[in-house]
Amino acid sequence: MSKERNEADDIRVAFHESGHAVIGRQLHGMPLGGVTVAPGEDYSGLCWGPLHDRRLKYSQDHTEPSMCEKLAGQIPGIGESRAECADLYLHCWNQIVELCAGTEAERMFCEGEVWFAHDDERKAYGYAALITSSPASTEALIAACRAEAVALLKGQAHVVEALAGELRSRRTLDGAEIDVVIE
Repeated sequence: MSKERNEADDIRVAFHESGHAVIGRQLHGMPLGGVTVAPGEDYSGLCWGPLHDRRLKYSQDHTEPSMCEKLAGQIPGIGESRAECADLYLHCWNQIVELCAGTEAERMFCEGEVWFAHDDERKAYGYAALITSSPASTEALIAACRAEAVALLKGQAHVVEALAGELRSRRTLDGAEIDVVIE
């Protein structure tokens, strides 16, 4: 982002990214790659998985297919059995909840209107569209995932607050450092 952030903005980004990190760590049961509140050219902060290189996450040429593009061919069509790919449906659910957790953490811990997280919303709707059969069911799934994110964040509020504080201080944490804060 080109504009300078003030302290309130920094706090907001720290809670947003902490929401992603805490809920992502809880849902996926594996260490994260890292989290940062240091802004880049096209983001205010990032949370990434253990297999991602955050410098490549936002490649300008978009040559790497998105996870939704990779999963699309494995999801059955309308009317086809879904029994064989229940794990993909759970993966999509968890991804949507994690994506919603950033905005919901802002809503819980910060004053004022939440920032619209374009990338999070785009990804959440992409995952939801993979496993739903209509725009109405996509919207309902996103609403359910937001409610789940809120419930999980309430149960982990003390961890989100601790991680947000550490992020404001250190700016970037790797997966092992996140786990230490969570412990």
